Amino acid sequence: MERGNVAGSGEDKGRTVGGIGNRRRVAVMVAVVVAIVMVISFQLGARQSQRPNILTGNAIIGASVATVVVDGWAYGFVPDLIWFSSDGVQHSHGRPECLTEVGSTAPIQFAWVAAPGPDGESWRQVTWLKCAA
Repeated sequence: MERGNVAGSGEDKGRTVGGIGNRRRVAVMVAVVVAIVMVISFQLGARQSQRPNILTGNAIIGASVATVVVDGWAYGFVPDLIWFSSDGVQHSHGRPECLTEVGSTAPIQFAWVAAPGPDGESWRQVTWLKCAA
């Protein structure tokens, strides 16, 4: 006479009736993998959306604001922002060397990002500029 597995025997450890325990483990592992993929995708998307758009144009220099018009968009900014001199040196404050003569124009390269407002509106925010050589 053959005997079947007896509950609690050594051969039965870690198993449950109908393999439900194994299914639960697989489901948990799948859920963890999906969660990790979602977090990584969100982070990559967030980084991608923050990449600046780099443009060039001629800035019109005012006493307290400079403006550059490119493709129908007017980008106004205070000249005291992060800027790079024509030799590539970064400056974190002060008026850029190319934007000192009020009333004149100067060729610049600049970056902008979309800045979201509290009510769903947005605008193009200049984040840095470089004096063109």
